[in-house]
Amino acid sequence: MLDPYTGKIFWTYNTSPDATLDEKEKRYAPNGMSIWSEPAIDPARGTVYVGTGQNYTPLTTPNEDSIIALDINTGKPKWVFQEGSGDAWNTSCQAPVALLTKNCLPKPPGGGDLDFGAPPILAHLSNGTDAVIAGEKSGMLFSLNPDAVKTGR
Repeated sequence: MLDPYTGKIFWTYNTSPDATLDEKEKRYAPNGMSIWSEPAIDPARGTVYVGTGQNYTPLTTPNEDSIIALDINTGKPKWVFQEGSGDAWNTSCQAPVALLTKNCLPKPPGGGDLDFGAPPILAHLSNGTDAVIAGEKSGMLFSLNPDAVKTGR
């Protein structure tokens, strides 16, 4: 989070833990995931909502393909909604076989490529409640109650 007037960094949020060497696979993992779009800001709840994509390589993490609610003052997660799990994909694995890295062998990572690529939308409903609306690349649209989200599937 940046100060809009000075550019000072208030806090940062990493989508996955730091990568460590997986001795069995001889590679570092997890390798994070993207945040494709701008967040939605909820000043009433002091919350920032972001959508994430898949992990770039296995091991997958509980934040991939998720909507994450972050505290606006600290950047600490309040809750995570993850529709599915086990999604790892990396475009470099589409290169000719001679150019593939150990992240793509013996077979490329797989998954549904079910990113939440569009920005989450904070909607004020006619019954006086709010909803976080989020569209997944699968075509599914989710309406999440920001005060009662349960983590996981």
